[in-house]
Amino acid sequence: MGIHLLADSLAAAEQQAAELCRRAVNELPELCGWTVGRVGVPLVAPFYERPLSGSGFLGRISPGTFPST
Repeated sequence: MGIHLLADSLAAAEQQAAELCRRAVNELPELCGWTVGRVGVPLVAPFYERPLSGSGFLGRISPGTFPST
């Protein structure tokens, strides 16, 4: 299952995702018998760093406004 959310940190995002999944498994009859095996974030940063290398935004990971061009 993939979950996209905003959080102040990776640890907070993983905790919120785990809580959501556990709640869904415990409360939804359709998920009866399912378990939450693990919660984690795949490392995809290298995939995005290459296209951004010429843009001036390399390493930018925080939300905010971009300057107008």
